[in-house]
Amino acid sequence: MKTNPILILSVAAFFYGKAHAQSTAAVDYARGYEQHLAKDLYETKVLAAAQNEFQRSNWSDQYLSAKEQEVASFFSKLIALQREITGADVQFSQYLAQNPHSSFVAQASLPLADYYLTHKRFDEALQLLQKVNQAKLTAEENRMYVTRLGYARFMTGDAEGAIQALEEAYHQAAAEDRQMVAYMLGHLYYSRKDYQNSYRYFEEIKDDPKYSEIVKPYYLHQNYADKNYDTAISEAKELLQSGSKKLPAEELQKILGESYFAKGDYQEAYPYLKYYADRQSTPSVSDLYQLGFVSAKLNRYEEAVGYYNQIITADSPLAQNAYYQLGNAYLHTGKKQEALSAYRAAQAMTYNDDIRRLAMLQYAKLGYEIGNPFESVPTVVRTYLSTYPNSPERNEMQQLLAKSLLYSGNYADSLAVIEQISNPDKATQRLSQQVAFTLGLENWNKGDLTAALAMFEKSASAPGEEELTLRSRYYIAQIAYQNGDYAKAISEWHALQKSGSFSEKERLSYDLGYAYFKQENFENAVQSFEQYINSGAATEVEDARLRLAESYLSLNRLAEADKLISAVGTDTAERQYRAAQIKGLQNNFDEQIVLLKNLLQKFPSSAYEETAVIDVALALASQDRYAESNRWLETNQSKLKSSVAIADADLLQLQNMVEAGEVEKADAALQRMSDKYRNSIHARTLFQLGKMLYVKQNRTQELPALATLLGVSLDSGELNAAQVAAADQLYRAGRYSAAAEAYKNLILNAQNLTDKQYVMYRAAESYYQSKDYRQAAALYFDLSATEGPYRQEAQVRMAQLYLNDKKSAEAKGYLEKLLQSSDTAIRQFAQRELLVIYGKDDLAAADALANEVLKDKTADENLTQLATATIARRAMQRGDDNTAKGLYTKLEKARNTSLVAEALYAKAYYLNKAKNYKSSNEVIFKLAEKYAAEQYWGARALLVMSKNYQGLKDRYQANYTLNQIIENFTEYPDIVAEAKEIKATIK
Repeated sequence: MKTNPILILSVAAFFYGKAHAQSTAAVDYARGYEQHLAKDLYETKVLAAAQNEFQRSNWSDQYLSAKEQEVASFFSKLIALQREITGADVQFSQYLAQNPHSSFVAQASLPLADYYLTHKRFDEALQLLQKVNQAKLTAEENRMYVTRLGYARFMTGDAEGAIQALEEAYHQAAAEDRQMVAYMLGHLYYSRKDYQNSYRYFEEIKDDPKYSEIVKPYYLHQNYADKNYDTAISEAKELLQSGSKKLPAEELQKILGESYFAKGDYQEAYPYLKYYADRQSTPSVSDLYQLGFVSAKLNRYEEAVGYYNQIITADSPLAQNAYYQLGNAYLHTGKKQEALSAYRAAQAMTYNDDIRRLAMLQYAKLGYEIGNPFESVPTVVRTYLSTYPNSPERNEMQQLLAKSLLYSGNYADSLAVIEQISNPDKATQRLSQQVAFTLGLENWNKGDLTAALAMFEKSASAPGEEELTLRSRYYIAQIAYQNGDYAKAISEWHALQKSGSFSEKERLSYDLGYAYFKQENFENAVQSFEQYINSGAATEVEDARLRLAESYLSLNRLAEADKLISAVGTDTAERQYRAAQIKGLQNNFDEQIVLLKNLLQKFPSSAYEETAVIDVALALASQDRYAESNRWLETNQSKLKSSVAIADADLLQLQNMVEAGEVEKADAALQRMSDKYRNSIHARTLFQLGKMLYVKQNRTQELPALATLLGVSLDSGELNAAQVAAADQLYRAGRYSAAAEAYKNLILNAQNLTDKQYVMYRAAESYYQSKDYRQAAALYFDLSATEGPYRQEAQVRMAQLYLNDKKSAEAKGYLEKLLQSSDTAIRQFAQRELLVIYGKDDLAAADALANEVLKDKTADENLTQLATATIARRAMQRGDDNTAKGLYTKLEKARNTSLVAEALYAKAYYLNKAKNYKSSNEVIFKLAEKYAAEQYWGARALLVMSKNYQGLKDRYQANYTLNQIIENFTEYPDIVAEAKEIKATIK
C-alpha cells in the first residue's frame, strides 16, 4: 500500500526513542551481579561506554557465571544494534537463533523489531513480532509489543489487523505513548473514510504542540470534502503562511484554488489554480477544465481556449462540458468556425443532456449564421426539434428551420414548418409570405402554373410586406395571361400601375402591350408598347419595337411601321424580314423581293429562311408572275426543310398553275398532292384550290368525290371545331385533367379531325400540367416525330421530361435538334441544358458550345454565365489558372446559385494554392452560410478546408473535417475517396 510520509516519520522517531528503555527488565534480572557500572552507563544513555564495559567484563572476568556471560553478551549486541553499527542486526538475529531458550529472547525481539520498523523493513518486523510469545512479556513490554505489531500490520497493508492491535495498545499505553497511538488510529480510520472514529482520536491530540501540525492537514481535507470552503481556505492559508512541510505548497494552492472555484470567486481562484497546474508535468482533466472555466470567466478567452484544447481528445462528461465551454470561448475570440466544431462535438455526446441541448442550440444557430460545411442546417435544426420537442426555444427553432430551408432552396418544407408554428409573430408572418412567394416563383419557372397560382394567391393574401403582395398579384396576372384569360390579366396589371413600387412594375406596359396584342386590340397594344419604349427603363426594348411594328402593320399604319423598322435598322434577320413585310403590305413588291433576297444572302440558315423563300414567291404571284414564282420555288426547294414550308410551297405552286390557267398541269399536281396531304391540316386548303380548278374545268360535280378523297367533311369539321373550343375553355380555366380527357375524346372518336395536331398538342400540354407525364410523353413523342407546327414544342417537352427523369442521353438527342431553332427562348434552352450535359463527360464539346453562346448577342445573362462557367472549368482543367480565376471572379455575382457556389469553391481552391489558408477558410464558410443547398460544391470545399488546416498546422481540425466528409457525403463517392486519401497522410 502507499504509505503516508507524515505517519512514517513520526512513528519511526517514536520507536527509535523507545529503543533505549527496553533493557530495563534484563538489567533488573542481572541486578545481583557485579555489572552495575555497565548498567548505569546504559540507563544514562552513554551507550558506547556501556557497550565497552559489558564487553570488557565478558572478556576479562574468568569467574563470570553463564548467566552473567549471557547478560554481558546480550547487552553488548543490543547496544550495537541501537548504535546502528554495521552488521549489528545480523549478529543480533544470530544471537536469538543460537539462544532460543534464553530468558532474553522475548525482550530481545522488541529492539530488533524497532530496528526493522525504523528502517522501514516492515515485512521482517511483522514476521519477527508474530513469533513473540506475549506470555513472557511484562505488562510494559506487552504494551510496546502491541503498538509495534499494529504499526507493522498497517504498513504491510493489513489495516484491519493494525486497528485491532492499536486499539488494544491504546487502552494499555501510558499517557505519553497513548497520543502516538491515537495519531496512528486516527490516520488509519481516516484512510478508511471512517471520519467519525478518525476525528475522535484526532480531537485528543489536536491541541498538543507535538501533533497539532501533523493533524491539521486532515482537518483541512475534511473541511474541503464537507464543502466548508471558508474554513478550508482559512486553514490552507495558515498552513501556507507557516511554511508547514506537512503538506506540499502545490497541494495547498490546489485546495485554495478549488475552494474559491466552488464558491464562484473566480478572481481569487485563478492564481492558485494556475500555480498548481503550471507545476504539473501532466495536469489532470479536472485541473484543465477548472482553469479554462475560470479564465473564460475572467475574459481571458485565448487562455481558456488553450486549456480546453488539452481536454477535448477525451470522451467523458467533463470533455463534453469542455467542448461546450470551448465553443463559448471561441465565440468570444471571434473564431466562429472553430466554435462550430466545438459545439458539434459537445452535442454529439450524451453524458449531460442539458449541455447537449445548449450545445445543439448553439450549433444550429451558428451554423445558420456562418454556414455549416459538415451537415445541412435544416438537418441540425430538425434533430434539435425532434430531440427536444418541448424546448422553450421551440418556436424560435421552428423559425430558424423555416429560414434555413428557405435559403437552402427547400421552399415547400419551409412553408410546411412555418404553418406548424403556433401564434406566429409578425416576423414569422412575413417569412411565411416570403416562402409562399418564393415557392410560387419556383413553380412558375418549372411551368407548373396551377401550383404557382396557389402559392402566389397565398402570398398575396398573407400579412407581410407590401412589395411581395404586389409582386404576387403581378404573377397571378401573368398566369391568367398564360392561360389565355387576357381580360383578367389586363385588369390586374392596370390596377398595379396605380400601386406602390415593386421590381416588375417597369414591365407592366410591356406586358399590357402583349395582352392587348393577343386580344387583337392593336390600338391599346400600340399605346402600351409606346409607353414602355418611352419609359427609359425598358429592358426588352428591341422586342417591344418589333411588336409595336407588328401592331402598326395590323392597323395598316404602314408609314409608322416603316419608320420604326428603318430606325432600328436591318442588322438582324428579323429586322430585315419586318422591313420586307412592310414593303409587301405597301404593295411595293419589287422592294420587298429585293429585301427578302438580301436576307437570304446575308443571313443564310436564319430562322426566317423558309418564310423569306415563300414570301418572294408570293410577291411574284401578287404581280401575276406565276411561272416566275414557281421557278423560284423549284430553284430554292433545298432551303425548305420543314413540312409546313414544303406544303406551303406545293400549294402555292398549284395555285399559280390554276391562276395561270395551266389546268392539265394543275390537275396532275392536284392528284399527286391529294395522296400526299389526305387527312392533313393542309387538306382543306387543297380542297379549296381543287374547287377553283374544277370550276375552271366545269367539273363541280366531282367536288364531293374530291372532298372524300382528301378527307374533308364540312359537317364533321364544324362539330369538331365546337368540341375543340369546349376543350380549349377547360384548358384556359386551368382544369387540365378535364381538358386532357376532352382532347383525348376528340383524338379517339372525332371523324376527319382536320386540326388533329393542334388537339394532340393541347392534350399533351394538359397531361403535362396535370403531371400525368406518361400520357403526355406518348403524345409529345408522336408530335416530335411528325412534321407540323407543334413539332418543335413537342421536342422541347420531350427534352424536359427526359431531363426530369435524369436521362441525359435521351434528352441530348432532342436538345441538339433544337439548337437550330428560330425561337430564341427554345434555342437558348437547348444550349443551357447541353452545356450541363456536355460538362459531365465531354468538356471539349461543352467548351465549343460555350464559345458559340458568348458570340450570340441575343443570349440572356443566365446562359452567358453558364457558358462562362464552362470555359472556366476547362481552363482550370488545363491548369490555366489566370483565365480560370478571372472568369470565376465574374461568376461570384451570377444569378444561378450553383454557379456562385462553384465560383466560391474555385476562389477557396486558388487561395489555398497561394497558401492563404485563413482567407480560403473564410470563403468556404461564406459558401456554407449562403449556399448550403449546393452540397456538391460544399463537399468539395471541405476537402480544401482540410488542406487549409494542414497548412495552418492544425491536424486536429484537418482530421475532423475529413471525418465529416467521409461520414456525411456518401452520395459523392469520388469526394469521399479523396478525403480518405488525404486522411491517410495525416498522423
